[in-house]
Amino acid sequence: MQEIRPQMGYRVEQFGITHSGLRFAHPVYEEAFAAMATRDSTVAQLAVCLVETVADIHVQTCLNGILRNAGKYPQLTQFLLRPLVEYVKQSGTPELISPVGLKMVAAYDLTKDNGFLDLIRLLASTDELISLINAERGPDTMRACLRFLVNSEMRVSGRNLTELDPCVAWTDVYQTVCDGSLYSITEFLEWATYIRPTAAQEFFSSWSRTTAQRRIAMIQRKHRRSLLARLQPLLLDSPVFRVLENLSEKTPHVGWREYFSMLARTPQIVER
Repeated sequence: MQEIRPQMGYRVEQFGITHSGLRFAHPVYEEAFAAMATRDSTVAQLAVCLVETVADIHVQTCLNGILRNAGKYPQLTQFLLRPLVEYVKQSGTPELISPVGLKMVAAYDLTKDNGFLDLIRLLASTDELISLINAERGPDTMRACLRFLVNSEMRVSGRNLTELDPCVAWTDVYQTVCDGSLYSITEFLEWATYIRPTAAQEFFSSWSRTTAQRRIAMIQRKHRRSLLARLQPLLLDSPVFRVLENLSEKTPHVGWREYFSMLARTPQIVER
């Protein structure tokens, strides 16, 4: 408060009368609040209450607000993140855990402050993340959890990610993502390969030629080359990649309407 009192009645308050969004934009206010939140118990309780209230309304808004000044005030950011992390962990919702975790990974990369690593592990342990991945049946959420697992393990434990391979139920995981677009499948395989180097070859080997052709037909020709460029390091020189490359050159593009019409005309084929 000693920092704030000299500003009372000055242009910041006067300007804030008509522009309320800028009322507390003065650096002196910002720095004084950051100091008080970590030193004064009353302000700290108020800050925690505010975090919990906003999190009840919208977790992503709360998270973005806390992380705005992570680089400038890492200690305050970690203090405010803790009640949010506990709130998200208690919810047990995978759709919340992975976005919050990935944002904290980014905050660690920005600050190199190990306090963010402690919060990442508080949010979800390695075993908890693997359990979420194995149980999740939403492809988008499962991909996000896998991405969080890979990024957190790289920074928290630093161990060889292939050690986690036996813990993942790959058959169920492949089934979860198999109905997605080639773009979403490729993104999944890029992260899965960190843990299981043969993931891409195993996944595409289960497709029939007809299934691969249908998926490729949905992609405009001008975008196929960039997609194949992402798949090539995952598949190396395997026969699977050569089949995809060949189909990419010969398969005409079809829109959604034509695609579903083609599905209706073509007998269902059991994939190998």
